[in-house]
Amino acid sequence: MALRDYLKRHFFFALAGAAFLLMFGFVLLKEVGLFGKSKGASGPPAAAATGKGGAAKAGGRPAVVALSTADVRVFSDRVQVPGNALANESITVTSKVQDVVEEVRFESGQYVNRGEVLIILARTEQSADLGGARSDVAAAFDDASAAMNEINAASRDLEAARAGIVEAEANRNEAKLNYDRVAALAERGFASKARLDSAKAQLQTADSRLQVARERAEGAGQRLETQRVRANALTRRARSVDQRSNSAQSRLADRIIRAPFSGRIGLRNVSPGQLARPGDSLATLDDISEIKVDFDVPENRLASVQVGTEVVIRSSAYPDEVYKATVRFVDTRVDPRSRTIRARAYIPNPAGRLRPGMLLSVDLLTPDRQMPAVPEVALLEEGNATYVFIANGSDKDGMTAKRVPISVGMRKDGFAEVLTGLPVGAKVITEGLVGLRDGQPIKPQGAPSSKTPDGKAGPATARPDGRGG
Repeated sequence: MALRDYLKRHFFFALAGAAFLLMFGFVLLKEVGLFGKSKGASGPPAAAATGKGGAAKAGGRPAVVALSTADVRVFSDRVQVPGNALANESITVTSKVQDVVEEVRFESGQYVNRGEVLIILARTEQSADLGGARSDVAAAFDDASAAMNEINAASRDLEAARAGIVEAEANRNEAKLNYDRVAALAERGFASKARLDSAKAQLQTADSRLQVARERAEGAGQRLETQRVRANALTRRARSVDQRSNSAQSRLADRIIRAPFSGRIGLRNVSPGQLARPGDSLATLDDISEIKVDFDVPENRLASVQVGTEVVIRSSAYPDEVYKATVRFVDTRVDPRSRTIRARAYIPNPAGRLRPGMLLSVDLLTPDRQMPAVPEVALLEEGNATYVFIANGSDKDGMTAKRVPISVGMRKDGFAEVLTGLPVGAKVITEGLVGLRDGQPIKPQGAPSSKTPDGKAGPATARPDGRGG
């Protein structure tokens, strides 16, 4: 019994000691930087050298690394957003009035031309109204035309009367001159009384004729004015009747529904004998010879989309087909809620494969640019900062690792675009990053690596203790 108690006590102490050793080992490994993480590398990030035994001290074995030259590559921004397919023209066929459907002249899916009759509603009453209105219009315009003829006749009579006045005035002036001359001769005894009486009688006759001509002209003027008043009244009546006729024509036209543009009819929702009400959907009509694609672009990408920008459009319904188009319109406002701006492109659709309402994928393409690039496996992160290690020095004088902060743009095919911080031609460390520190001696393994980040075999990776792997 005593032996059993002794073994239990010592077994507890042994377990406690083993746990202490495991914790001490974990802390030690963490201190030397073996539990960090690098972006693109399968190991911890570089840590600053600490302690007297750091590998960065002179005389430590150099880390074996692989190098890649930062060269120029072609990049272009790609913005992918969802797009909504819309018909070039689209309406819901409805009736303006409530009445019974008399005739339907289309079938579902039929192609119709602009102006073609689609639906006819009951129109007996409206046709009768239109016929009566047209008869009234004809009669009213006949009366107005007769009045215009009377005006023309009265105008001719007035002109003739005015000509008679001119002639009568000329005769009266001549008779007056003759009378004055004879009267002067008679005063001196050179003209007889009979001659003077004759001249006086001629003057009186001329005065009478002038008065008659003036009265005749006045009567012709009054008749002309009367005819003008009558003609104006008849013309107003004719116009009023014509307006009633147009109204009847409009009411009749409301019962004949026509296609406002050429396109394809959707599903038919109407039958003869059905009561059509305003707002009821009787059918749909879409012009899909060209498809409008509306898509929203984030506000921070506003510079990437403008009229003329090329876009590539795809549909999940036809994954092997690519549609190229250009932006034709850009909205004038940014949506304050979504912080996006709407743009519209057009796709020719002669075969009618694309349909309104489809969800499309829109890729915006920007002009190519040449920028320095490094393999993504060389990128390391610390907080929000991104950096790489480059080889500093030469093979003759010895190389060390130098930490260089950079800013990264887009990524493509395993390479990252370098916006700032790294010149073209720099030797970037792509392997051997585990435990690597700023200023640590390095040794390139073979020639600078030209390996692409496709996972193919390359130089061995250095271990944290500086030995080759």
